[in-house]
Amino acid sequence: MSLGDYFEVLAWGTALVGAGIAALWVARDRADRRTAAARVAAVEIDPYHAMARTGRPADMDRAAAAALLLDGRVRIDAEGLLSLPAEGGPDVPPDHPVEVAVLDALSRREKPTALSGLTEHHSRFLTEQDTRAGVPEWLRSRWSHHSPSDHLQIAAATIALFLPFAWAAPMLRGRHPDGLFVDAFDYFFLSLFLGVLLLSIVVTTWPERRDHFRPHFTRVPPPPALAAMDETQTRQLRDSTFHTP
Repeated sequence: MSLGDYFEVLAWGTALVGAGIAALWVARDRADRRTAAARVAAVEIDPYHAMARTGRPADMDRAAAAALLLDGRVRIDAEGLLSLPAEGGPDVPPDHPVEVAVLDALSRREKPTALSGLTEHHSRFLTEQDTRAGVPEWLRSRWSHHSPSDHLQIAAATIALFLPFAWAAPMLRGRHPDGLFVDAFDYFFLSLFLGVLLLSIVVTTWPERRDHFRPHFTRVPPPPALAAMDETQTRQLRDSTFHTP
């Protein structure tokens, strides 16, 4: 095979592999979109779950506190500090597990506490709701602030790392005044340098796998207690959410 034929074959191979990876990414994205739509349509999304999974965990606790305030289970002062009423609240526990968790966390405090000071993360509730909604494992990992493995990205990065070795291979066919070893040495480190450069480009520019559950979750109405509070309660609860000691 002539040198020109070699580079022509390599160019076509590089283009086809790149197009194949791009096509697989698009196909996976479309499959993710269909899967999210089908799974969300099969269940009723909990409004607290929707809040947490659209990046609003503070709003989730605020909505729970609003429900507790309206039910008379907690009270709030002018500084936004929450406490249990001295006369006690209703005997029946709240209906929602997030409200139960917030009430339980507040009951363990010896003095009035801002909502921002309650460290309940509702891990069990969110895990149960993720399972109920059929959220895939890779997306749960991202929501938990872990970086899930992307097999397509790994494949593309591996190809990018070793591609310069193929493109630079013809240099081994030439002669070097100091001998073949230096040729091989130069070939290896030049190819490695270019491979690492391409690898870093792939890693930094690779499009993130899209969260197709989020658009469905953002359309879920918030718990009604937030809209039912008066202006003073809304301001006090907002202060409580972002209160700093």
